Amino acid sequence: MKSDPGIRIQGAALFILLVLCQGCRGNTEEAEKMILAHDPSFRVQLERRAQLQNELDSSKLEYIDSKAALDEKITAVNEKKKELKLAYRARSDEIKRRIDPERRRLEHELLETERDYKDAKRELKNTERDIKEIEDLMSKKDKLILTSEEIQAWNERLSSSLKKKSLLASEIDKLEEEVRITKLKLAVLKLK
Repeated sequence: MKSDPGIRIQGAALFILLVLCQGCRGNTEEAEKMILAHDPSFRVQLERRAQLQNELDSSKLEYIDSKAALDEKITAVNEKKKELKLAYRARSDEIKRRIDPERRRLEHELLETERDYKDAKRELKNTERDIKEIEDLMSKKDKLILTSEEIQAWNERLSSSLKKKSLLASEIDKLEEEVRITKLKLAVLKLK
C-alpha cells in the first residue's frame, strides 16, 4: 500500500519530536503511542531505535567498566611509583650518608688548615712590623750612638727576622694551596 506524502511528513515530524523528547522518557512513550496510533508501520523504526539504544547503553557500560578498570590500574601504578620514589630516596640518602665521615674529616682538616693559615699570616705581619722597626732603628744608629756589639745584635735579629719572613711566606703559600686542594676534595666528594 502506498502511503500518503502528507502522512510521511507528519510521521517525520513526529519522529523528530520523538528524538527531541528522547531525554524525557514519559514524553517519549506518549509520543510513541501517538505516532503508532497515526502510523502503525513506524513500529519497525521504534524497535530498531530500541535495539540501537540497547547497543549504545551496552557500549557505554563497557566503556565505563573498562575506564574504571584502567583508572584502578593507573591508581595502582601511581601508588607503586610513589613507593619506588620513597624507596629510592631512602636508599640514596643512606648511600650519601656513607661518605659523610670522610667529608667531616676533610671539613675538620680544612678548619685546622685555615686556622694555621690565619696564624701564619698574623705571625708574618708581626715579623714584618719587627723588620720595619729594626730597619728604622738601624737607619738611626749613628744618632743613637750604638756600640758595635749592639749593632751586631740588631743585625743578627734583622737577619733572623728576614729568614723567618721568608719561611712564613713559604708556609703561607703551602697552606693556601692546602686550603684550595681540601676545598676541591670536598667538592669532588659531594654525591648528587
